[in-house]
Amino acid sequence: MIRSSERFAIALGLVVLLSRAGSAWAQGDAAPTTDPKEMARRQGEEALALHAQGKFAEAYARFETAERIAHSPVFLLWMARSKRALGELGAAKRHYARVVAESLPADASPNWTQAKKEAEAELAALSPRIPTVEVKTPPGTGRLTLDGAPITAAAVVEVDPGDHEVVYTPEGGAPTSRRIHVAEGEPRVLVRFDGPRADAGPEAEGSVIPGAVLLGVGVGSVLAGAVTGAYALVLAGQVKEGCDDQNRCLASDQGKAEDADTLARASTGLFIAGGVLSAVGVVLVIVRPGGAPSTALRVGPTWAGLDVRF
Repeated sequence: MIRSSERFAIALGLVVLLSRAGSAWAQGDAAPTTDPKEMARRQGEEALALHAQGKFAEAYARFETAERIAHSPVFLLWMARSKRALGELGAAKRHYARVVAESLPADASPNWTQAKKEAEAELAALSPRIPTVEVKTPPGTGRLTLDGAPITAAAVVEVDPGDHEVVYTPEGGAPTSRRIHVAEGEPRVLVRFDGPRADAGPEAEGSVIPGAVLLGVGVGSVLAGAVTGAYALVLAGQVKEGCDDQNRCLASDQGKAEDADTLARASTGLFIAGGVLSAVGVVLVIVRPGGAPSTALRVGPTWAGLDVRF
């Protein structure tokens, strides 16, 4: 219960505040505006100043406030630019898309028309910079999330650059998580979850066939390298016989010299490949991994490698 004395004190305080405000306005200070467009314009000016200072999060908040007060494609455009500067490319794309999709009236201001043109150009430049992630799971039902949000397997999802977590929970099974890092402009990142292997019993062993095959290919490559190297030495000797003491050789032997060099390089490559394949084959024969190994040939401009998983 508010007593009479307290009500009198509150009323007196309000009178003092109102009298001070009225005195300030009478001395020439501008009264607070109630025009939504003017309020939004002031918010926008403050937001532009913050954006110019590199305070993009604060600028976004002011642009968002201005947009809530009075809609303008210009505010949405700068909201998109602020999110782009913060690295939140997905949010930036959504704001750009709102501007592009807006139907402007025939008497729209030049600022609105220019904002839409700039949004179209910046959206086209932004889209290739947004990385994507695709997740593949084993057949069957399960729950898949990306950064805690549900996603569909095999769907291509746009993400912001940085670290992300993918979690797959098969029906009736324990969840498995994968952490990935994607960079701006990086092509599609593929995340694959393998299904559980069939239980072959505690004493079951895998087949020696995969290892034996790789070992056979490796030994064959070594033998081929030896034969190729021997032929290269024969050609090199023939060329050497036609050379004088100053190592000047016959012009007619130029073709043999080139063939010898080519065969020598091929021999070296076969020896290396054979050694690698033989080593992997020996390991597979000894370990006998359960299930069939998956292999993938990885080839670059100046190298080649065999990726074996089991």
